[in-house]
Amino acid sequence: MKKLFYVVFVLLASNLMAQDSSKVKIGFIRFSEIATQITFSSEQNINGTIENFNSLFPNSKFSTINLSDYQQTINNSSHLNSMFSLQFGFQLANKNRSAYRENSLFRIGINHANGNPITYSNEKKTTIPFDTLTSAQTGQTTYLDSTYINNFDLLNTRKILKFDLSYLYIFHSSSRLSFKTGIGFTTGLMYDSQTKITHTKKERIESHTIGNNNDSFDSFSTKSTASYEVTSNKNSYAFSAYIPIGIDFRLGHKNLFLSKTHLFYELRADINLVNIPELKTFINPRTQHGIGLRFTF
Repeated sequence: MKKLFYVVFVLLASNLMAQDSSKVKIGFIRFSEIATQITFSSEQNINGTIENFNSLFPNSKFSTINLSDYQQTINNSSHLNSMFSLQFGFQLANKNRSAYRENSLFRIGINHANGNPITYSNEKKTTIPFDTLTSAQTGQTTYLDSTYINNFDLLNTRKILKFDLSYLYIFHSSSRLSFKTGIGFTTGLMYDSQTKITHTKKERIESHTIGNNNDSFDSFSTKSTASYEVTSNKNSYAFSAYIPIGIDFRLGHKNLFLSKTHLFYELRADINLVNIPELKTFINPRTQHGIGLRFTF
């Protein structure tokens, strides 16, 4: 009889302990992953004006040169910009705080990139005829000119360190291949901002040959010199808002380490805001493409 009471007591106690443990609530948030990502974007250079660079570099020795007879060279080229990110992921608990949500992720990160450069170029070309040659055999005439070219190339650059905050919704999170989208924001500091002015002088000989239905041009350089100045500019801030769209691939299924390791691709539709204290605030849309590796816990 005593043994029966003992067995009943143990069963009741075990049941009560199980009920109490089931009522224990988990934390509101938990650290669930770490990731690294490198992002690339093709960005249009910002074409500045001579007034912009007078503001960025007011004490330049070149500011005393009369540039009224120089022609601006428009640079419509783009450059490939890269950004490195270190990201930390957190899962939020469900409403009852009985489990963590597998289909959503709160992400905090640090990004580092080079800022979009501001450029300005102009040129002055002076041509002076100095000789004319006529062939006695062919009758062709060659005109020789001395050409002097002066270039001013102005470049403003900066580096950007940003704090990245995003919320992601994940489709098929338990599958080997999953998809994600959401919304994100970045804000941070622009530092190491500087302006560089390069003055290049070139001298060359140009030849123009006419005659016998033959019209040709040729040139060769005889001399080239360059001088430059660099100045530091004010640090400032940058901000962006973006929509991430990504694909995630789990590297393994049975192996424990590989099942927690993911390779992913992320596209960001981004609106970037950059403040240049000496000028104004620039706003430019862009598309970023990122690849990364993440490890879940």
